Amino acid sequence: MIATSGTFLRGDDGNRRGKVDGYGLLNLHARYQLFQHVELWARVDNATDAHYATGGALNFNAFGNPIAVERFVAPGPPIAGWGGVRVSF
Repeated sequence: MIATSGTFLRGDDGNRRGKVDGYGLLNLHARYQLFQHVELWARVDNATDAHYATGGALNFNAFGNPIAVERFVAPGPPIAGWGGVRVSF
């Protein structure tokens, strides 16, 4: 489990705008010893597929009409999984 509280936006030196929300992630890892030198493993990150932002900034939006300072956030990665076989010699 990874948990973090909200953070202020970069560029908001007075901390007057709202924070980026905090989030919690559940990551899973499993392994199974098949034989003496062979192991199966699996990993799932963000198992609950939580939608979250890892950080944010205030900056000018050059594509806006009118051009103004806006809030931009960096979205976190979605659910992801890996698996494999580990062989030791």
